[in-house]
Amino acid sequence: VWPVFGAFATNSLGKSLVPLSVASQSANANFRSALVHTYDKADSLALLQAGPEVEQTLRSHFEIMKRVAYAQLDVVKVLNFFKMLYEEYGTVVPLVLLSPAYFSGSIDLGTLMQLRMVVSRVSESLTFPVNAYEQAVGWRAAANRLATLQAEAKKVSEGSPSRETETMENQVDRKIEIITGSKFLDAVNVSVATAQGKVVLTDINLQVEAGERVLVVIPSPLARNLLIRAIAGLLNEMSGHIQRPSDCMFLQGFDFPPLTLRGLLAYPNAVEGDLEIALHMVGASSLLEGQKASLHELIAWDRVLSREQQERVQLARLLVRAPQFAVFDEPLESLSNEEACRLLSLLQNTSTLTFSSSRRLESAHTRVVEVDVSLRSDDIRPETSNDLTTACSFSRPRK
Repeated sequence: VWPVFGAFATNSLGKSLVPLSVASQSANANFRSALVHTYDKADSLALLQAGPEVEQTLRSHFEIMKRVAYAQLDVVKVLNFFKMLYEEYGTVVPLVLLSPAYFSGSIDLGTLMQLRMVVSRVSESLTFPVNAYEQAVGWRAAANRLATLQAEAKKVSEGSPSRETETMENQVDRKIEIITGSKFLDAVNVSVATAQGKVVLTDINLQVEAGERVLVVIPSPLARNLLIRAIAGLLNEMSGHIQRPSDCMFLQGFDFPPLTLRGLLAYPNAVEGDLEIALHMVGASSLLEGQKASLHELIAWDRVLSREQQERVQLARLLVRAPQFAVFDEPLESLSNEEACRLLSLLQNTSTLTFSSSRRLESAHTRVVEVDVSLRSDDIRPETSNDLTTACSFSRPRK
């Protein structure tokens, strides 16, 4: 009877540990996932100027972990107190139950002590559920999480990108001055290099006045990426002078955490504006048809949207925020030239600097600048010949 009572009482007091353990593992997994996402997408998040939003997200995940841990401690405290009482009184209860038979003369003292030993041994064997309850809770929570992970693993295939290293050569003199707050962009004698020290571009001079739309043609994806990061102030391996507006928006890739549709369009800050009108203007109104709930539902949009939809949503974000200056990297690739130019023409009050590998968006810009990239023969390798440049020069700007 006593072991059965202990098992039922332990389950009653500790049954909330199962959902709390699942919540704890989920909170820890979410926190680690947010940390990994922040680490892997650090450059993209920096270009999005999402530092405060990322910090708030990490703090909220940590707060959830802390609250769940405190809730677990409260339950474990009560459970351990009951287990202590159960073990202390476990030796007394058999004597209390057998004492009437002893005092009535049905059994003698020797028999009483023998029965007490037998009851104690049986009780110890039957109290396994009480002693192992917390461990069983951990097993069950882990099994539930693994089952969920296995189910999700069937839906998602993950791959780890390979990373290549380069030899150190042609170090850049790291003297850089970046000034924000102007109404125009002015880059003077800017040189950039990879993290390994490989010089990619040297002595870049680029000016974009307020109201201008400048298209810069650079064939190398690596050169475009590094130059954008240099303008954003995210590159250490660079030199030169850069002056740009503080209200500047960078559009490169589509690296966002799970967000609502409303949060995606306003990320990283809450902004005023009609989000639905912006989606209609860029031709992405299909996201609203029959999906009103998505305005308030957290969704991993990079897995849901097609490449074309991602590009349209990026432009909708630009319309909603309406910054003073915007920098594009190969925008609207999946759209036709006519449609891409039409969408770019929607930006009435935003100066734009567009980096592209071709002149296909020339009609949507007021000026085109070409960068002639030259490679030394000993720098050309099969895996990197499209990415590495060692010198460049600008042709005469075309009005």
